[in-house]
Amino acid sequence: MLNHLENENPDSQQREEQHSSPVIAESRAQVLIVEDNPQMSRMIAAILAPLYRVITACDGQDGLEQTLALHPDLILCDVSMPRMSGEQLVTVLRAQPDFDDVPIVVLSGRTDEQLRIQLLRAGAQDYLIKPFNREELRLRVANLLVMRQVRQVLQREVTVQSRDLVTLASKVTLQQRELTQALSLLREREARVQDQAKELEVRGRQLERANKALTTRNRQLDHMQSRLRAIVDTSQDAMLFLTPDGIPAEVNTRFTDFFGIDASTVLSQPADHLTALLKAQFAAEVSLDEALAWSTTDQERIFGTQQVQMEPTRREFELFSLPVLNLDQTYIGRLYVWRDVTHEREVDRMKSEFVCLASHELRTPLTSIKGYVDLLLTDETVGELSELQREFLGIAQNNARRLMNITNDLLDLSRMESGKMELHRKPLDINLLIHKLIPSFQPGWDARRQKFTLHLPEEAPMVLGDAEGVMQILSNLLSNAHKYTPEEGHIDLSVETVGPVAWMSVTDSGIGLSTEEQAQLFTRFYRAHNAATEAVGGTGLGLVITRSMVEMQGGEMQVSSEPGHGSTFRFTLPLAESLGGS
Repeated sequence: MLNHLENENPDSQQREEQHSSPVIAESRAQVLIVEDNPQMSRMIAAILAPLYRVITACDGQDGLEQTLALHPDLILCDVSMPRMSGEQLVTVLRAQPDFDDVPIVVLSGRTDEQLRIQLLRAGAQDYLIKPFNREELRLRVANLLVMRQVRQVLQREVTVQSRDLVTLASKVTLQQRELTQALSLLREREARVQDQAKELEVRGRQLERANKALTTRNRQLDHMQSRLRAIVDTSQDAMLFLTPDGIPAEVNTRFTDFFGIDASTVLSQPADHLTALLKAQFAAEVSLDEALAWSTTDQERIFGTQQVQMEPTRREFELFSLPVLNLDQTYIGRLYVWRDVTHEREVDRMKSEFVCLASHELRTPLTSIKGYVDLLLTDETVGELSELQREFLGIAQNNARRLMNITNDLLDLSRMESGKMELHRKPLDINLLIHKLIPSFQPGWDARRQKFTLHLPEEAPMVLGDAEGVMQILSNLLSNAHKYTPEEGHIDLSVETVGPVAWMSVTDSGIGLSTEEQAQLFTRFYRAHNAATEAVGGTGLGLVITRSMVEMQGGEMQVSSEPGHGSTFRFTLPLAESLGGS
């Protein structure tokens, strides 16, 4: 993984390589890394520097300026950066024709499907989640550069061939006109038959040379097609190209390896037959049917989806699709790429299982420790304790409680990631749930002289959700507001219905969050770097679990904040009446 690489200076390494062997350095592809995290930028540069010429930019604006000046072959771009975000950089570059063919790989620390699709729609070719495997990064960069090279070579060859064919056609037309004139002269001037015959013989030889030249060009074109085929077949991803009518036109070797269908069979099948052959191998037949059928007429959208192959070998794929345009920007079909992510998913599952197992093993001894410490502090039969003993036991009790919270957070996160968390959704009176929850927080608010305000609608909205899950969401948000709001501060909880959903908002007058902190707020184990967070402590998992719990119940979560002016966390739950009516 990237965090095991040694820190090194890619800029100095790049300058050293260019000085020692300029010819070799210039012959390699140039990769621009746009990353505001210096350590991450150095790590990525260290991975790619042995293979490519690497240049770096410290933020989106710097990345744009270097792109315009150097015209790199590929761009690796972080999502969240000062001055200009990754999404803004992608949008600006895609608006300029000179950079249409430059692949852009977006790096993000968030597993956000909506953001990933939004960036792919904006013009990014790939979306990579940090942390990631160094070999995966090399392969993705190599594949995108190979695909760009294929497009460039094909475009150049088509341009040259078109120019030559036009020139040749002009020559043939001219020669045909001259032959017609010669024949007319033969009919009009019988006395000059011999001279005209010689002229025809000369013209015939010219036509023969032209035909030979055309044959040579055809051989060169066939050779170039063979080279392009070899390049495409070296890709580790399966590729299928469909015409606008949905007819299979091209397929690479990896497609045959993955799906056990040889190229001749694929190219001889109509679209519906090919779809039927592939559907038999996949678990989600409907998504595959839609991807291969209706999208072939879509000339703009770039999309991706997840698929699981069941036969002949179980594999997990990421399916990407993008339109293909020729030199005059005419739509000629759609390319589908299946990337095998089976190993990556298996590693994620193993990680989740390990976290779950470790958390379970920790919970039993922690429960025992916490129970005995509570007994020593509360049970008079154990004897009288000195103040120093009570102080030590209090420290042990607080840390045992903290470890229990960490263990529970890890278990919840593991169950969510593995899909084992069960929710029992039913109509709930949200006002009643809130009234049950408030008394447990009142002593803490009173101790810090914090003012709590509750805004509930007169007619309690009935939401569809899991009672324990909704209580956990509200408890996490109110607990954070209490911890990060100073004494005599304000905490507000409000509920309102908007259309088919109910909005719950928790607002505080606490320390607030910067834009950079908000961008990473829902990243696992992330905690804002300030005195308040260090004093309070925590795992950095609470908000991650809270947002996952909201999304599992069909809602969404938002945050708005400003340093020194508090924060507002809002989430939605679907109204039970709205779902029942639909």
